[in-house]
Amino acid sequence: MPLNALTVRGAILLVLAALALILATGLLVAPANRTANRWLAVFLAVLVGVGLDYAIDVSRLDSEMRWLRSAPISVTMALGPLIWAYVHRLTLGRSPPWTPLHLLPAMMEFAYRAAFYAMPDHVRALLVDGRVRAIVADLFVFALPLSLAVYAIASIRLIDRYSRRLTEQRSDVDQYAVAWLRAVMIVLLGTIAFFATLRAIAFTGRIVDVFDVYPFYGWLLLVGLYLGIEARRYLDRPFPALPSDPESPATLPEDGRPTSAGPTKDWVSLAAEWRRITWDAGWYREPGLTLASLSRRLGVNTAYLSRGINDGLGQNFSEMINGMRAEAVADRLNVDDGDVDLLDLAFEMGFGSKSSFNRVFLGLYGLSPSAYRDRARART
Repeated sequence: MPLNALTVRGAILLVLAALALILATGLLVAPANRTANRWLAVFLAVLVGVGLDYAIDVSRLDSEMRWLRSAPISVTMALGPLIWAYVHRLTLGRSPPWTPLHLLPAMMEFAYRAAFYAMPDHVRALLVDGRVRAIVADLFVFALPLSLAVYAIASIRLIDRYSRRLTEQRSDVDQYAVAWLRAVMIVLLGTIAFFATLRAIAFTGRIVDVFDVYPFYGWLLLVGLYLGIEARRYLDRPFPALPSDPESPATLPEDGRPTSAGPTKDWVSLAAEWRRITWDAGWYREPGLTLASLSRRLGVNTAYLSRGINDGLGQNFSEMINGMRAEAVADRLNVDDGDVDLLDLAFEMGFGSKSSFNRVFLGLYGLSPSAYRDRARART
C-alpha cells in the first residue's frame, strides 16, 4: 500500500484522538453530572491512547516514534468498565459497586505493558521474536471484544430500566431521554461483532493485518466522540437519581400503608378522581412534576398512586400528565380564534420541548397541533 495512504489513515485516527481529548478535557469541568462525566472523560482519555497506539502502527512510524510505540498508552481492557461506570452513575446516581474489581484486567494489562516498556532493548527483542509477547497480545485482543460486549449489554439493561422509571415517575421524560445512549451501545455491539468476525477469519489462516481492523478503531473513536458530544448537551442539567421501582401490592388502604388483606380497590374510580383533582388544581402544568410530588399533594403513597394510574387508566405517570397537557392545548385551540403560537401554548401547559409536544399530541388526537388548529378554525 502506498505510503500516502498509510499516512492518511494514521492522520485520520490522530485527528479523531485529538478531538476526543478536547471533549474529555471539557467534561472534567462539567457543572452537572460531575462524577458521571469524569468517568466518561477517563473513557475518552483511554480511547485516545488506544487510537494513538494504532495510528502509529498503521502509519508505520514504529521506528520514528519507538519511545511512544512501546509505552503503556493503550489499555484496551479499561474501555468496557469505564463506559459501564459512566452509564451506571448517570442513571442510578452512584458509581458501580466493586469498581476496582472491574478494572482489575485493565490494571493487569497496564502492568504488563509498563513492564515490557521498562525492559532493556535486548530483552524486549527476545520477547518480540518469541512466543511470550504473542500469547499475551492475543489474550488481550480476544478479551477486548468480550469485555466490551459484556459491559455494553449491562449498560443497555441499566438504560432500559432507567427509561422505564422515568416514564413511571416523571413528566419531563424528554429532558432526560437516554435513547441516544442506548443507540450508542447497540452501535458498539455491532462494532464488536465486526472485530470478532475479523479475528475468527484470522483463525482460518487468512492474514488479518492492521488495515483490516482499521475501521474497528476508527468506529471506536467515533463512538467516543459521539458520546462526548451528547454528554455536553447535558452539562448543566443534572440527571435525576430515581428511587427503586414502586411496589404494587395487591391491596393498599387509602393512606398508602400496605396490608396483607383487604377489599379490592376500584382503581378506575380512584384514578379518575386523582386525575380530576390534578386537572382542577392545574398541577399538570408544572414542567418538572413527579410522581412523588403529586402523591404528596394527593395525600397518598407513591406505590398506591402508581398502581392506580396503571390499573385505573391503563397509562403510566408520564402518559397521564402529558396527555392532560395535550388535552389542555386542544381545549384552548377549540375556543381561541386568534393566531395562537403553538409552542408558547405548549410550554404554558407544561411541555418541556417541541418534540415531546408534537409526539404526544399526534398520538392522542391523530393530528399534528397545527393541523388540529386548522380544523378547529374551519369549524368556527
